[in-house]
Amino acid sequence: MSTTTNMLQSHVDSIAEELRRVYDGEVIADEGDALSYGIDEGEPLSFWDYFNDALDIEYTIGSDMSFRGVRVMVTCGGPNIYVDTVRGEVFGAWWGDTASAWIPSEICDEINTVFEELYECSR
Repeated sequence: MSTTTNMLQSHVDSIAEELRRVYDGEVIADEGDALSYGIDEGEPLSFWDYFNDALDIEYTIGSDMSFRGVRVMVTCGGPNIYVDTVRGEVFGAWWGDTASAWIPSEICDEINTVFEELYECSR
């Protein structure tokens, strides 16, 4: 594996682990988070807070226009990294290299709850 591939896999793995920590309530808002997200310092971050500054959101919608899942860009430009609840993974691409890390279905479900609400509000 190349150095770039190793760095990309490490970055993807760290995002997948951070999603698990947010789900478990282990990521605590610091002063910057409190200012950025309008939450109290010392409170656990929610997925609402975590994805507040998402770079791009792609919804997967069924033929009946029902919400099925979401693909959210969380980094861009080197590498590009997405959280994909349909595939259940964090996926990254950097030049010709790719990497992915599995996300448990309960975490995908929780993320989907956030984005389904946003989708329904936009209809």
